[in-house]
Amino acid sequence: MTGDFRAELPCLLRKSLSRRAIVVVEKAALIGETSGKDIFLVGGTVRDIFLGEKSYDVDMAVEGDAIALGKSIAGSLGAKIICYAKPGTCTLFFPLSGMSGTRTHGIRLDIASSREEMYSSPGAFPDTRPGTIVDDLARRDFTINAMAIGVNGKNTGVLLDPMKGSDDLAKGLIRALHDNSFLDDPARIFRAVRFEKRLSFTIEEHTERLIRHSAETGMLRKLRKNRIKEEWRLVLKERRHKKCLIRLRDLLKDEMDFVLSVTAGKGDSTNG
Repeated sequence: MTGDFRAELPCLLRKSLSRRAIVVVEKAALIGETSGKDIFLVGGTVRDIFLGEKSYDVDMAVEGDAIALGKSIAGSLGAKIICYAKPGTCTLFFPLSGMSGTRTHGIRLDIASSREEMYSSPGAFPDTRPGTIVDDLARRDFTINAMAIGVNGKNTGVLLDPMKGSDDLAKGLIRALHDNSFLDDPARIFRAVRFEKRLSFTIEEHTERLIRHSAETGMLRKLRKNRIKEEWRLVLKERRHKKCLIRLRDLLKDEMDFVLSVTAGKGDSTNG
């Protein structure tokens, strides 16, 4: 897969994003041009574009102030916006009708300021500081979610893939970015299983060993109970949730009983 999709970008977007989502991307690109900020499609949006999957949600990163960008988009297109000062992110919700004049799916736009993350302890909230888009990709969970496509300026249509996520997409693999991934954030175990079953992929062998090591050393017990409950809720929302549960039981072994006790409201967690 080459790194320059400048010519193909409009076609790629039309195949994956709704017409209204494309309007949002175009507005963001225009605001980025005016403000001189580089804006990128990132994460699941890029993954789904290359898988040819339809998506009504859009993930973006900006090398700059995400909240200011979000407010500009919301003001121009009439979206509801929720801002999170730390770590500098916002979410926009667009109504079911309005921009195109026809009633279609509502969409959600998540915008983040590109940043670096450092974990002081397993399961803790990460410490953050501003970073480049490459820094931002390096903090993500799996290689297939660590790609970006520029939408404005010199980066328009350029694929950034420092972790070789496109190779793993082609191979159908879920691969962690580094050996501490499931120690820093054990909740990624649930995400790995969700993606494996949703996409009909396979968790890469070394990544599976890292998951099992995290479970065996009790890392899930470092997570806040609410975090485990939220990840469990997302697992149960998956179309193939029964297969997810079978896979989790295999990976977690005895720790699955702990997870079940927490989700039933009986568990205890170090971080409350």
